[in-house]
Amino acid sequence: MSIPFPIFIQQLVMQTSAWGMDELLGLIILYIAFNLSDIIFIYIGYIRAIPECNGGNHHKSWCME
Repeated sequence: MSIPFPIFIQQLVMQTSAWGMDELLGLIILYIAFNLSDIIFIYIGYIRAIPECNGGNHHKSWCME
């Protein structure tokens, strides 16, 4: 079962407020920390979708040989 993001982030915002990080910079760091894993998986999937150059004639226009 998954916890919806707004409920999850509300608790974290309350905790950062208790730590004194309730300004814009603290919230930016919080959002980056929790979304970085999704961004990495999307980027890796994009890179793996690019065809490789094997030295053959297949996709020769893609190769930088």
